[in-house]
Amino acid sequence: MKHYILLFFMLWYGATTANTIKLTVINYSEPTAAILYTNYKKFSTDTLVKFALNKGVSTTITTAIPHHGFYMLIIGKRTIPVFLESKKDYELVMDYEEYPKNFKVNNASLFHELIYTINNDWVYSKKTTEEKETILMINAFTEKQSNLIKNAKGLTKKESDLLKVFVDGIVSIMKSTANAKGVDFFNQHLVNYSVNDELIYEVFPEKFLKSMLYNSYTLKYGENPSLQPVNYLKYISETVKNKVMSDYLSTQFVANQLRISDKEQANNLLSSLKAVLSTDQLLQAVSKQVEKKYKNNYLLPNLTLYTKDNKKISTQDFLGKIVVIDVWALWCEPCLAERPSYNSLEKKYNNSADLEVISISIDLDRKQWLKDVINSPSKNYWVDGGFRSEFAKAVDLVSIPRFIIINEKGIIINSDAPRPSTPELYTLIDSELKRLKKER
Repeated sequence: MKHYILLFFMLWYGATTANTIKLTVINYSEPTAAILYTNYKKFSTDTLVKFALNKGVSTTITTAIPHHGFYMLIIGKRTIPVFLESKKDYELVMDYEEYPKNFKVNNASLFHELIYTINNDWVYSKKTTEEKETILMINAFTEKQSNLIKNAKGLTKKESDLLKVFVDGIVSIMKSTANAKGVDFFNQHLVNYSVNDELIYEVFPEKFLKSMLYNSYTLKYGENPSLQPVNYLKYISETVKNKVMSDYLSTQFVANQLRISDKEQANNLLSSLKAVLSTDQLLQAVSKQVEKKYKNNYLLPNLTLYTKDNKKISTQDFLGKIVVIDVWALWCEPCLAERPSYNSLEKKYNNSADLEVISISIDLDRKQWLKDVINSPSKNYWVDGGFRSEFAKAVDLVSIPRFIIINEKGIIINSDAPRPSTPELYTLIDSELKRLKKER
């Protein structure tokens, strides 16, 4: 068994061979595009290739695909998942305006069209926090996608299996979001799945395997992993036999916990992480995030936001007031879970002359965002470019939900504030309002 695991590790993330990739795109005027990927060894997002396009056609680029899995084609405002394997050459062809229609990878389109369809069904499905409703919705979603995969003609066996893993991963996130544990055998199945099926390492493990582990731990021990981080890190190490992914998921867990930790807790988490990692490289990466988290008191630059009627405003338009910013997106389940608390926050400070509570969406699809907020009385704004927008760069945005507090001078005083579902945010706001009133 040990030899099998070692062999798989070498195949999945071992020695790489040279690959060629070419991109052809019509109805697209920009001169560049790129393919990015999650580097599990470095805890970073890296560039696999950059395309220089001449009338929509790139040269054939030689690179080394580090592992089998989904990579992200970044082209214009689109972020497109593309499945690549380390021992193949690829030619990507697409019509930018018609995507996902006729998006072809080595002259085949069905697999990637189904990935798009399944993901879209998930992102724009009805959201609920009721356990019974969630289970009914999950059952309907699973049945629909299973039939879609079953009836698709022309898939290879591996493509069909990858799509099934994709659906299982989505369902895991659905369950963890609503805390729906009614069908216990499902979560028990997931922990076995993560150990025995190597395909799980090829289908967004940073999202899906992460959720599967979280669910299975909660089921097994009856507690939230956040309450016992040392135990959960040990659980990851014991359950995930692929050491690259075990280290990555442990680092990811700690990085997420750091967002809701004070400095002393952050240092304790880093010590716990160091004890389970096989390399210091990931520890250094997450340590840098700690430094960024506690980097406050810097001026937010003049940035463009878009209103619901597509007018441009500036972040400097809020000078003179304390501003609480909720950074979110429609596809972010934890963001949506904060909505009731966010609405309560708005209501409490609605009549304050010295405070603005605003939400900024990083959704790439402006139309879907507008559809969701068009009738909302909240102060909703949108930035163009998502995680690659100037706003995201200015605030070092790597994950959401994210709450930011800016003072009346436009200075970020808390770059990663508590969520409105916690009393700590109200304490911070009231303290700033009291200070401002005293100074005036």
